[in-house]
Amino acid sequence: MSRRMDTMFCNRENADDLELPFIHDKMLSYCYNMLARMGNIHEAEVAAIALYFLSNIEAKLLCRQTFRLIKRPETSGEIDSLVQMGPEDQLMTLTDNKVKQRIFYRELLKFLKHKLAKRAGDYDCLLTKRILEVAKMFNLNEADQEILLMKYLYVHQNRFQRLADLCSDIYGSQQRFNKLTAPIMALLSGRSSSQISGALDRSSALMSSYLLDDDRHLVNEIADYLNGQSEDAIQNSLFAKVEQPALALADSTIDPKHIALITDLLTNRADQRGLNILLYGQPGTGKTEFVRSLAQAIGYDLYEIKKGTEYNSFGFNYRAIKTCCAQIPTKHSLIVVDEADSFLNVLRHEFGGRYRSTEEKGLLNSLLESHSHNMIWITNQTSSMDDSSRRRFDFAVHFPKLNFTQRKTIWTNAIATYNLQSKISEADIESLTDRYEANAGNINATLRACQQILPHTPERNIQETIDMFLQAQLVLQNERVPTQDFRTANAVEYSLEGLQIQGDINSSLNILEKFSIYLEQTQQDAAIRNMNVLLYGPPGTGKTEFAKYLSRHLKKRLIVKQASDLLSMWVGATEQNIRELFQSAQQERAIIFIDEADGLFASREYAQRNWEVTQANELLTNMENFRGILICSTNFNQHIDSAAIRRFNLKLKFDYLNSEGNAIFYNKTLAKLATNQLTSSEQEQLGGLQQLTPGDFKI
Repeated sequence: MSRRMDTMFCNRENADDLELPFIHDKMLSYCYNMLARMGNIHEAEVAAIALYFLSNIEAKLLCRQTFRLIKRPETSGEIDSLVQMGPEDQLMTLTDNKVKQRIFYRELLKFLKHKLAKRAGDYDCLLTKRILEVAKMFNLNEADQEILLMKYLYVHQNRFQRLADLCSDIYGSQQRFNKLTAPIMALLSGRSSSQISGALDRSSALMSSYLLDDDRHLVNEIADYLNGQSEDAIQNSLFAKVEQPALALADSTIDPKHIALITDLLTNRADQRGLNILLYGQPGTGKTEFVRSLAQAIGYDLYEIKKGTEYNSFGFNYRAIKTCCAQIPTKHSLIVVDEADSFLNVLRHEFGGRYRSTEEKGLLNSLLESHSHNMIWITNQTSSMDDSSRRRFDFAVHFPKLNFTQRKTIWTNAIATYNLQSKISEADIESLTDRYEANAGNINATLRACQQILPHTPERNIQETIDMFLQAQLVLQNERVPTQDFRTANAVEYSLEGLQIQGDINSSLNILEKFSIYLEQTQQDAAIRNMNVLLYGPPGTGKTEFAKYLSRHLKKRLIVKQASDLLSMWVGATEQNIRELFQSAQQERAIIFIDEADGLFASREYAQRNWEVTQANELLTNMENFRGILICSTNFNQHIDSAAIRRFNLKLKFDYLNSEGNAIFYNKTLAKLATNQLTSSEQEQLGGLQQLTPGDFKI
C-alpha cells in the first residue's frame, strides 16, 4: 500500500460519524461501479475504500468467504483479528499473492453487487431529505439528483474525492480545479455519459436554474443547505416576506396618476397572466419605499428577493425568483426584485462596443413572460437593457432626481419617523431642503445617526450635526456641498442701487413679474411658455446676486446650477442632466439659474466632437419647451452659440461700477468698519477708481 493511502484511512469505528447508512451504500455503489468497469486499474485503492465502508459483520462474511475459497482453514480468532485491522492492513493480508488477489477482488465485487441489490430504496437522513427538497423545488430528475450528491461529496467526503481523482488519472483530466467531469460521474454512478452530459448542458434543469456555476461547482447556498450549515429552509436564503411598516402611499414621491394606474393593474390582473412593472431612476429616489407603501395600501403580502453574494448575481437572482414564484400564492401577493441592475441589463460592454448575452437575455425574457405573479422590478439604470426585454414590461415609472417638494416631504416624514420634531423646525426643514440636494438614503442615514447620539450629547447643536453628516455623505458621492443657503445669501444687503446695468432694469423686472403671474393663471397650452434671461458682463458685477434677488422678488424657488454640475464624462449623461433639470424646475414652478452658461452654449460652428453639438441641441430644445423662467449668466457672451442668443427674451449687461456706484457699495459694506468718515479727497479718489465691481467690496 502507498504512503498516501496510509494517511488517508483510519479505523472503521470513525465511519459511524457519517450519514448512516446512506453515505455507506452510495460509496460502496461508486466503488462497485469502478471495480466493475475499470478491471484491475487502481483496484487496490478502490477495494480499500470499499472495505472502509463495510460494517464489521459484513467484513467478517467477506473474509470468511475469501479464506474458504483459497482453501485456508481459519479460526474465529483469526477472523476477528483481521476485522479489527484497518482497511489497508486487511487488504495486504488478503492479497499478499496474485492468487489471493484475484479471488478477493472477485468475491468483493460479488459481495458488493449482492449487498447493493438488497439495499432499501429510501433513507431517512438530512442529506437525502434536502436533496429531495431541492429536486422538487427545481424539477430535477434522478440523474440531476445524483450529480448534486456527487458534487456535494466531492467537497465534503475525502474518500469520494479520492475515487474521482483515481478516475481522472484514467481519463487524463486536465481540469485542475474540477476533476469531477461528466465522464467520471458517469463511471462512478453507473449511468451513461450522454445522460450525465445532458444533465450538465447549459439548457438543463441544473444549469438553467443556476444550481451549478459556470465551472459546474455547487453554488454556495445550495452547498451550505445540503451540508446542514443552514438550519432554515432553502427559500429563506433566496427571498423573504417584508413585515416592516411603510409610509402612507400618499407620501410617495411619484405622480398620483401613476399610483392609481399601478394599483388598478395589480388589483385587476388576470389569474393566469403575470404582471411586470419597472421602476427605474437615480438611487435614493424612493423606489423601494414606494413598493412597500403600495403593498401596504392594497393589502398584499410583499416578498423581496434577497441579494446574492456569489460572483454570478444573475444566476442567484434567477434561482431566487423561480423559487419564490414556486412557493408563494399568485393572488394577493407582490414580489419585488430590488437592485436588479445586473439582472435586467444583460448587454455587456467591451472595448470598441457592446455585445448581447444571448443566454441571459433568453432566460430573462422567458421569465418575464412565463411567471404568473405580480412582480415589480427596481433598477437604477436601463442603458444596457435589451429592447426585447423592455417590451415585456406592462408599465414603467421613471424616478428622476428628487425635486424640492419631494425632498421636503422626505425630510418631514423622516423627522417624524425618528421623533425629532421638537428639535427641527419647519424653517429648518425648508433651509435643509433648499441647501442640500440629498436623496432619501442620505436623509434617513443622517437623521438615524442624530437620533442615536443626540440623547447622549444634549449640548450638541443639531443643525451643525446634520450639516456634518450630510456634507460627509455628499462629498463621498461627489455631489456639490453648499456652504450656505444659496437662495437667501446676502438677502439683507442686496439691492439694485448702484449696479451698472445696461438696459431698462425696471421694465425688465415688470415684464418678469407679469409673466410670472400669467404663468400661474394659465394652463399648459399658454401662448407664451417661457421667459429666458441672459445676464452677461465681467466677473463680480452682480449677475449671480441679481438671480437670487429676482427669485425672492417673485417669491419663487431658485434652482442654481453651474455648467460643471451638468457636464458629465459619460456620453449622453450631460443631456440627461439637462433634461432632468428642466423637468424638475417645471414641476416645482421654480426659476432655473445656470451660472457660467458659456460652457454649455459653446458655438456649434467650432465644435470638434459630436457630443458638443448634442448637448447644445438638448439645451436649446429644453429652452423652447420649458414652462417657466430661465436665467443664464456668462462672462463671455461672445462665445455663446448664435441660436442660443436669439432664444433669450431679455439680455442685461452688468458692467463695472461708475463713480456713484463705487460710493454706494463702499457705504453699504465698508463704511461701517472704518473709524472715520472719508474725507473729500478720499471720496474723490474712490470715485476715480476704475473697473471696480460689487464683488470687490465683499468682506
